[in-house]
Amino acid sequence: MRDNNQKYNNMKKVSIFLVAVAIIAAFTAARGTIVAVPTANGVITMTTAARGVRLVVAGTGSATIDWGDGSQPQTVELGFDEIIHGYSNATPRTVTISGADITGLDCAGNELTALDVSRNTALEIMYCFGNHWKHCIVTKTR
Repeated sequence: MRDNNQKYNNMKKVSIFLVAVAIIAAFTAARGTIVAVPTANGVITMTTAARGVRLVVAGTGSATIDWGDGSQPQTVELGFDEIIHGYSNATPRTVTISGADITGLDCAGNELTALDVSRNTALEIMYCFGNHWKHCIVTKTR
């Protein structure tokens, strides 16, 4: 009887050890995934299904705009000039603007359904009325 109890206790210890190893492996894998996520600064994303987008992107330096339609990304000087891009059809696409010194954004009237400015810490002012919001992510940028 004592041998059975000892075998049971040994099996219990082995089971606990294996569960602990599995939990540690899961946390290690998750930790690696979290660390691998890029935290790019100065990135703005927006989703639209409009046939065209009109933007004003202000700041200093330049920014790159990926229009989300497979066309070559466009590099623009930051200022107060209107930037217009047309699409051949009205399918949903994500526009990504990358630039470390973007301080202003006018994306009003673009039929946006989502806007994320949480990764742009330099942003000071934004005009985004006249859109069709489903998601808008804004965190304290300064």
